Amino acid sequence: MGIYALTNKLDKTNIKVSGGIKIFSSSFAMGITNPAAVLTFIFAYSYFGISDIRSGFNGLCLVLGVFIGTLIWWVLLSGITCFVKRKSGLNNIMFMNKIFGSILILFGIVILIRVLF
Repeated sequence: MGIYALTNKLDKTNIKVSGGIKIFSSSFAMGITNPAAVLTFIFAYSYFGISDIRSGFNGLCLVLGVFIGTLIWWVLLSGITCFVKRKSGLNNIMFMNKIFGSILILFGIVILIRVLF
């Protein structure tokens, strides 16, 4: 094994480890600062009367409950996505990407038309 092959192998390992942490951090930051999510939680709290929480323990339980619920949702979503990705081949993934991309484009066009007219 040459020096270049060993260095290349080490670089790929470092990229994998730091890439996962970077992806998690950026996804977490984007999710926690998402205005739609923040407004949804504000609506839910006001609708269900959760704004009357006065003790710190109840507030902490509320925050932990939201955090754990969100964590479970994203773990399930990511797990199902990984499962589908492993079960289908690369050609199927490309085909599904094209289908779902087309659906998103159609939704965008419908929303644009509704806004304009």
